[in-house]
Amino acid sequence: MNDSAAEERLEFEWQQPKWTCERYRLRRGEMLLGEMVWRRWFSDEALARVGEDAWLLDRRGFLRDRVVAYERESGALAASFIFGWMVEGEMRLPGGRRFDWRRASILGQTWALLDEAGETALELELWTGWFKRQASLRVSQSRAAGPDAGLLLSLAMYLALCAQQDASGAAAVVTTACI
Repeated sequence: MNDSAAEERLEFEWQQPKWTCERYRLRRGEMLLGEMVWRRWFSDEALARVGEDAWLLDRRGFLRDRVVAYERESGALAASFIFGWMVEGEMRLPGGRRFDWRRASILGQTWALLDEAGETALELELWTGWFKRQASLRVSQSRAAGPDAGLLLSLAMYLALCAQQDASGAAAVVTTACI
């Protein structure tokens, strides 16, 4: 990676302060930028806030194959995501911007959000330590900047957590079937 590419990448982290609750805090260094909170137990609905903006995120559909984000204040659709094969898929924003959500590594929990040109706008690596989940994000300042940046950061974490939840459910089904 050359120096210009390194300079345009911003680093963020989602951190789960307590393993007992589904609450995550978005930080850049020591600065708290936002949070995501699941509103109810056994629900996919989460409230995400970054700065002054807030969205309700939820999985919809019979097979929970869609994710929608609504602006909290107005209720307007802020983004939609349709899962494709292997929890990858396409994200659409109302202004016409489109992104592809792809697994960036075969075995790990690394995901990439690609813009329409196929370039990486955001990369997220999810891991668990001491029962708490965390994610590091590397964001292309030129490709993911703008008024949708907070929404993209929130949706990336939400989608990664959905993928992890689905993988855990599938593992439980396979384990139960083998017993």
